[in-house]
Amino acid sequence: MILREELVEVGKVGKPHGIKGELSCWFSTDAFDVEKIGFIVLCIDGIFVPFFINSCRPKGRESLLLLFDGINNEQEAAALSGLEIFVTKKNINEEQISMSLDYFVGFKLYDVEKGLVGIISSIDTATANVLFVVENYLIPVSEDFIIKIDIENSALYMSLPDGLLEL
Repeated sequence: MILREELVEVGKVGKPHGIKGELSCWFSTDAFDVEKIGFIVLCIDGIFVPFFINSCRPKGRESLLLLFDGINNEQEAAALSGLEIFVTKKNINEEQISMSLDYFVGFKLYDVEKGLVGIISSIDTATANVLFVVENYLIPVSEDFIIKIDIENSALYMSLPDGLLEL
């Protein structure tokens, strides 16, 4: 079973292209090589499902046309339109993780003074200030607060402003 904490959102499935099941896909980061990985993950009804790639070719500058195993016609492809595309964190180039904050979902967040705050469950981008959602807290995503990123142990160390955890 694939867990959300193991994944990074990297793009979105567009519309079918042609009648043989090919799909236009847009990617928000180039911190991975979709052809080298050989599969992507889609969330269907709350379940993360891997889709293995039969073929991949560029479509313009910002999208790829992907053909998946088991998707053989336009109707099957249309059922996947609009879904978010995920890849496993182990397939992301760690030097380019700043491209996607979604990488930090599942990380333990520590305050240097208070200790463990909790696990980052999602990223809130609904407002102008991007926030880490950690249990009952909304933590501002700011490089000024980040002290250390421990990728090996999936931990993020921050120096949070006084009073933030008392709200």
